Amino acid sequence: MEIRRPSPDDARQVRAAWARAWRAGHREVVSEEVLSEIQLDPSPDAVQRWHDRLDTWRDSILVADDDGVVGFIQIRLEETKPFVSDDEADLKELYVHPDRWGEGVGTALLEAGLDRLPADVAAVRLERLSGNERAAAFYEDRGFERTGDHTVDIGGEQYPADVYTRRLDG
Repeated sequence: MEIRRPSPDDARQVRAAWARAWRAGHREVVSEEVLSEIQLDPSPDAVQRWHDRLDTWRDSILVADDDGVVGFIQIRLEETKPFVSDDEADLKELYVHPDRWGEGVGTALLEAGLDRLPADVAAVRLERLSGNERAAAFYEDRGFERTGDHTVDIGGEQYPADVYTRRLDG
């Protein structure tokens, strides 16, 4: 498996990994209406949006490629969530195709993403939807601690979310 920067040509595979992981990971957390909005076979417009996103955010995204994209991570230093301080990074997304859960793909992506952060980054923060226990266990096993909570809007519905923080030795 290779961890690398994405190319815009990866858009369809990144979108597919995201959709399958999001639906599988949030099945017990969000409404069926919200889940049904996540199409497993995206429209050409949806693929184009991901193409544009990969092109725009290329420097903050890594993909796991194992004869095709099986997961990705995005850690941002700019345009972060409100709970992220100036000396912190925002782990915006980490998704692995559910067929590859438990194989170390997420850990490899996380380690590669953290390794690429500047030395002056003091911590990494993320949010996870409350009730996504798989995600909570994953992050807690990798040194993140729950440090807050808030509410997020998804598809016009409000959901509780937890903020997790991992301090860096940098």
